[in-house]
This record gives sequence, structure tokens and C-alpha cells, in this order.
Amino acid sequence: MNKIFSFALGFGMLTASNYVCAQNWQSKYHNNIAGWSQGDVDLDRFMGGKPKSDTASIVVSSMFSSHERCKKVKGVKYYYTGTEACIDYDFCKLNPEEHDRFHAQMYAQTILNIYEKYARIATAEKANELWSYYGGINNFHSDRAERYAKDFSESVSYGKDTEELEKRYAMSEKDLEGTEFDPVECANTFTEKGGVDINIGAAGNFQNTDVLVNTFGIDFGFGVYFNKKFFVCTDMQIETGGNAKRDINTSKGVIEKGEKLNMCMISARFGTRAYNGSRVKLCPFLGLGFQGYYTTLNKDDNREKNGLQFNAGINIDFVLAKSVMLTGSQLFGHCSNYQILRLTPSVSYTYFRGIGKVASINLALSYNLRSLKLRK
Repeated sequence: MNKIFSFALGFGMLTASNYVCAQNWQSKYHNNIAGWSQGDVDLDRFMGGKPKSDTASIVVSSMFSSHERCKKVKGVKYYYTGTEACIDYDFCKLNPEEHDRFHAQMYAQTILNIYEKYARIATAEKANELWSYYGGINNFHSDRAERYAKDFSESVSYGKDTEELEKRYAMSEKDLEGTEFDPVECANTFTEKGGVDINIGAAGNFQNTDVLVNTFGIDFGFGVYFNKKFFVCTDMQIETGGNAKRDINTSKGVIEKGEKLNMCMISARFGTRAYNGSRVKLCPFLGLGFQGYYTTLNKDDNREKNGLQFNAGINIDFVLAKSVMLTGSQLFGHCSNYQILRLTPSVSYTYFRGIGKVASINLALSYNLRSLKLRK
């Protein structure tokens, strides 16, 4: 046991040590990288030293950096993979004998602007594609940025042609105007299609009969949306608190007046979205299922009364929160996720042999999670 404990302790210390080393490595090699959004290029962070090429007075190292972003607009959260141009100052150099500081900064900023332009294009394209294409999109536009940056460098003689440099700098600034990725605009190009939801909450069953007493309990269900309009869901209620107002005959004996009753109701419901507002959604439905009452006096005496049920009602959905996933995964793709407070009033008719038709008013209040696929 002591050997096992010593091994586990040693392994844990080794893991912790490796983690610290990894953190130190990241701190050492990535603390001198800045994104385009962090401000203009800072020449004071260049490493210095004369570039190897005799024709180059400035060397700028740029690249793409991608990470998950979230933007909240009018209560809706939009998630997407943002790509940004970065400058790695550890690999940037100036020729101290040739450079003019004002134009050197302009030269470096132009290159970063060129990379930022194609980083924004990559961001927009990735928001419209599955995750499996992301690597190809980044590589393609990174190569484009590299080629255009090289063309720019040669056209301005690596920063020496200041007149042309000023023109190209102004052009790079203009190219970025109005090109910031708008997740709301992108999301509006998609349409909600099929999806699923699940709900759980409380419910009550109120009968219009002299035989059964009202019951209260839990309600839960699972729904499938085939397209924007139609859905099928299952609903189940398990309730207690009722009792028999008079003797009820069953196949297993008599449920005597006053005996405590439990109720179970399960149905399949077919509905449509009659109103699909941003905050309120109305979904009327028709359902078919079973309703049953039972009492358990002991293990060998389970008396029950079952009947076929027809029901109709409406799901009144109040949207509590919504998020749009523009980071399209290979498994789920793009989707809209909802958190919903659902109020479900309904009426039902059940035929019990020996009792007859029983009309009921049902009311459920539940919490609903819904996910709908987005398609072009």
C-alpha cells in the first residue's frame, strides 16, 4: 500500500511539474504575440538586428489565430470561431541603418492589415461551414495573405518606396472598413429546421366526474421537430393525491370509496407552430394515449382502471434564453438552442369501462430545452 501511495504521489508531482513547465513554455514563447484588435504595431517590441536579406529593411512576422467568441445581441448569444491576424514580435526585425520609424511602423501595420482582411474572410466562411473544413479554410486564406503581403513588400521595395507605401497603407485601411464579421447577419441567412426538445415540470389533472378526485404530480416529455412547422412529442404525467368518490369495479376487484389513487397518463401529440415569435411561441396539438388509475394495497393486490384517451391543447412557450451556434460541429452542425418556460393547458376525454367517459382539464408548467438545426 505504501508503495502504491508513493508511486501515486510521485506521478502526481511529475504531472504537476510537467504542467508548470508547459505553462512556463507558453509564457516564454507566446507572451510577445499581439492580435490586430490589441492596437497598432509597436516598433519598440521588435527584436532588433539587421535582417538577413540585403534588400529588406524591415521583417514582419504575421499569422492567424483562431478562438471561440461569443457576442450577445438583444438577449441572444451568438457563438462562432473568430480568426484574427497576429504579429509575432519575436521574429520581427528592423535594419537600424536604413529604417525611417514613421514609415517602418506604416509598413508593418500594412502587412498586419492584409492578414486581418483575410482573417475576417476566414471567420465568415467558417461560420457557414462544418468544423471539418476549418483547417482548410484557415490554410487557404493564410496562404493568400502571405502572397499579398509578399507582393506588397516587393512593390514598396521592403519599405524604402515611401510614396507607394503610403498609398498601399491607405488602401489596406480602407479594405478593412465594414468587414468586421456580423454573427447576427450570418445567422439570418440560415433557417431553423428539424430538431429535438425535452421538458420536465409539474402538472395537475382536474376531472369533471363524481367518481375520481383531482391529482397532482410531475410532467415530462420528449419532442421531435421535423421542420419549422410540425412536431411530434410524447408527454407523460405521473400524479398522486386522488381518491375514489365511490366504489369502482376493476378486473382485479373493487376499488372502494375513499381509497387513495395514483394516476399515470401518457400520450403522443401531433402539433404545429401557429405563432413563432422571438419571445413567445404558440403550438396547438392533438393527442392520443392512455390514462390509468391504480391503487396498491399490497404486493399481491394491484387494482387498476385504464382507458383510451384523446386530448387537445396548446404549448405556450416563453423563451427565457436563446443561443445560436455558428461553430458548426461535425456531429450537430449549426443550431439554435432555446431555454423555455412552457405552459400547457389541455382538455382530455377518456373512456373507462364501468365508469364511462371522463372529461378532464389538464395544466402543466415545465422547463424546456430545445435544439433546432440551422440550414441554408
